[in-house]
Order: sequence, then structure tokens, then C-alpha cells
Amino acid sequence: MVLHHENKNGGTRGTTAICDNVSEVWRLRKGEPNENLSDTQRVLEISKSRSGCTGKHQIDLDTDNYSWKHQGKFGEPENAPKSLKDKLLGFLEDQPGRKYKVKELATQLNSNEETVRRNLEKLCQKGQINREETKADTPGGKQKVTLYFAPQLQTSVEPLLEMQS
Repeated sequence: MVLHHENKNGGTRGTTAICDNVSEVWRLRKGEPNENLSDTQRVLEISKSRSGCTGKHQIDLDTDNYSWKHQGKFGEPENAPKSLKDKLLGFLEDQPGRKYKVKELATQLNSNEETVRRNLEKLCQKGQINREETKADTPGGKQKVTLYFAPQLQTSVEPLLEMQS
């Protein structure tokens, strides 16, 4: 990971070789006055991603445990129609650690099982969700079952104690 300053125009300072030689370019920024973000909200802009995760996202800091919660794509109206992939990711992220079979997710989102499976695999390839293979009892004996889930986020950062004067 390389952390780098921006120039006053919000661009990379110095040579363009920095951006050219990395796999990911992310920018975390506070909102502009006209964007009406709260003090805990930020915009995460991913301008280069070899995993294909580019875009602008709005995130919010949970001050109780210092974790970040994805609030959706930045600048997109709340009632904008979401893709099946976004619906799946949102559903799984709302229940971190809970594991689902494809059939359960297809039923939950009222979609075709094969379409759900393809979208889940794309989310796995991008590292946005996890997949687990297990064996389950069925009327025909034990069969391999694939379960999909969003990992539980763990924070290892201790809150800073206020210094007493």
C-alpha cells in the first residue's frame, strides 16, 4: 500500500508513474459543502481497480466500534433501481456471517437460481463476499453444498483514550 498526498486540485502529486504502477487507486475524501454529508460520512472513489471495483461509494463511520458501513453508490438517488448483484451484496452485508444457499437467496430476492449463482460468483471473484463448500444431509445421502456469506468485520483498533491534563 502506498499512501500519497494530493495536490491542491485533488490530483496525484509528482509523477504519474505512481498511479501507473499500482493495481488499485483509491481516494477517500470528505464531502464538498454542496454534497450535504454528515461529519462521519466519506466518499470512497475507486478510479483504478484490476478487480473491476471502480466507482464512487458513500461510507459512514460507526463511532461505537470504528467500523465503516457501505451506504451505496455515491450520488445515486436512494430509490434508484439496484442490480441483482447490488441487492445480493446488500442483503448479505446486512447479515454478516450468516450463510445462505443459492436457492435461499433466489427465493429471498425472487430471482432465477442460475442468475443468482452467476452474480454470487462474480462477487466472490471480486472479494466482496465469501464462499464455503460443505456437505449436507439430503434424502439421497450427503451432497456438496455451496454457501455464500459476507464476512463479519472485526476491528482491532483500540479507541484512543483522551489525555488528562
